[in-house]
Order: sequence, then structure tokens, then C-alpha cells
Amino acid sequence: MDLSPFRNPASLGLAGTILTAAVLSKFIGCGIGAYRLGLADASRVGVGMIPRGEVGMVVAQIGLGLAVIPTAIYGMVVFMSIATTIIAPPLLKLAYRNLPPSMDAAPAEGD
Repeated sequence: MDLSPFRNPASLGLAGTILTAAVLSKFIGCGIGAYRLGLADASRVGVGMIPRGEVGMVVAQIGLGLAVIPTAIYGMVVFMSIATTIIAPPLLKLAYRNLPPSMDAAPAEGD
């Protein structure tokens, strides 16, 4: 991957816009789909879907191979995928901060 396009401030702005769109679209879109579970669980689902950038990377790789997207755009898609993967764990920790302890460790009835 060529990192030289990231020297250009316009490219950094575009990468930031792509990252913002990826985070918000996954959070809002998946959160709306899970809204019937309640706001807290819908937020958790939305945050949990943020790092799902592998499909974008596959599509970008195909586009790069077919020469329909430039290497600079491919680099931004890779950046978005990596960045969303990095920011997801702290956001998940924040989303689950008020969850009560699980009772999964208790033995089932009849055991």
C-alpha cells in the first residue's frame, strides 16, 4: 500500500470523511435495525458493527485489480478498515459499561 497520498491535506480530509461515514452509517443503520431491543442494546449492536470493513476492502481490491479505482482511494479504504477496527474496542467498552454482571456462570437447574 502506498502511503504517499496521505501527505496531501485534501486526501487526509477525504480519508476522515470516509472514516466518519463508515462509523456513522454502521452505527445508525444497525442501531435502527436493533431499536426494538431498546436504546442501550441498539447502541451496542451499532457499535459492534463498526469494525466490519472487510467487505469494503474486498471490493476495493477488486476495483484496484480492474484499474477502476486509483491506489490512493484503495489506501483510504484500507485506512478506514484498520481505523474502524482500532476504535471499536474502546467504544464497545463504553457501550457495555453499565451492563450488570452476567448470571451465565450459575449452574443450570437440574445440574
